[in-house]
Amino acid sequence: MKNIIYIATIIIFLAACNNAEKPVKTNQTDSVAPQITIEENRLQLLGIESCPVKMNEVNTTISSPGKVVILSQYQSSVTPRINGTVEKIMVLEGQKIQKGQLLLTISSNEFIQLQETFLTTRSELDFIKADFERQKKLRAENVIGEKDFQLIKTKHQSLQARMRAAEANLRMLNMDMKKLADEGEISPYLEIYAPISGYLLTLPSTIGMSATATTELAHIISLDKLHADIFVYEKEIDQVFEEQVVDIEFVNQSLPKTKGKVEFIGRGIDPVKRTVVVHAVFITPKGNVLPDMTLKATFNGTKSKQLTIPTTAIIREGTDQYVYIKQANNTFMRADIVVKGGNDQIVFIEPTEQLKEGTHVVCKGSLLVDGEMKKDVMAEE
Repeated sequence: MKNIIYIATIIIFLAACNNAEKPVKTNQTDSVAPQITIEENRLQLLGIESCPVKMNEVNTTISSPGKVVILSQYQSSVTPRINGTVEKIMVLEGQKIQKGQLLLTISSNEFIQLQETFLTTRSELDFIKADFERQKKLRAENVIGEKDFQLIKTKHQSLQARMRAAEANLRMLNMDMKKLADEGEISPYLEIYAPISGYLLTLPSTIGMSATATTELAHIISLDKLHADIFVYEKEIDQVFEEQVVDIEFVNQSLPKTKGKVEFIGRGIDPVKRTVVVHAVFITPKGNVLPDMTLKATFNGTKSKQLTIPTTAIIREGTDQYVYIKQANNTFMRADIVVKGGNDQIVFIEPTEQLKEGTHVVCKGSLLVDGEMKKDVMAEE
């Protein structure tokens, strides 16, 4: 009989404890964030604590994708600047090129005519120059009339202009003017030289190919000073500044990491991706770094005011991340968060209507609160 009374007493006691510790359900609909109320004695038993959301000045890092680019001044599109036919090619695609190196030769009737114009005009000018100087002297002594002098003067100036134009065109084509003037020998072939040192990126030329003045015969790039176009989201662009140190990491794992710095920040926003282009120059690492290679850039040393919470407050479930906000009467409400960054101890989050400075969130025992919430939901079902 005593045993029966003892067992009955234990059952009554456990039932009373269970009723005292059972969470109180609150209104949970699709339009309201899930909430649960937990009795004070159960909070103490489970060791659940809350702490305020704080606004702190922190060092943040931003990681953004980018690609290797070469600025216009470090590449050259080689064109003949005159019509002709490719006769010889002295280089191969991908080859390292030195400035002034002979790339190819083309034959051109226009080139021949320019040389002929220069030589014949120079001969005519030499002939008329003596007559011009003689008549200039006679005009000064008033021996001849002004009209006769103007005729010879106009002809002299016209020949000078024609010879200078032919010479300018030939110099633009890298013609050795001293050799042409001294020897008077016309060359049928135009030699095309490398305007810069670098690597032959493309060589769209074949022997016998017809070329116009604007046909690209070769494209040379210099890898001495590489740049990166980094695509930073508009919401993070205020944390980037000129001269800022950047860590560069390549998708190609064979290339070592390197450092760079921000040179300038673009002034336009991509309407689709909502990114701003940040231009950075970096130290070229050993290996084959090529244009358009994909990279990841990390901006360091940025200080900014951020809304912070302890990492212990966050619950991760699949792709969802959320916390529990403590409200009046020990009521806890679930709130989804967007994490912007952080470290092992604190994270930076996007402020919302519910989450702002001073809001209290569960920072110890958040998983226990989540467990109580899920038990409550399962009980309803």
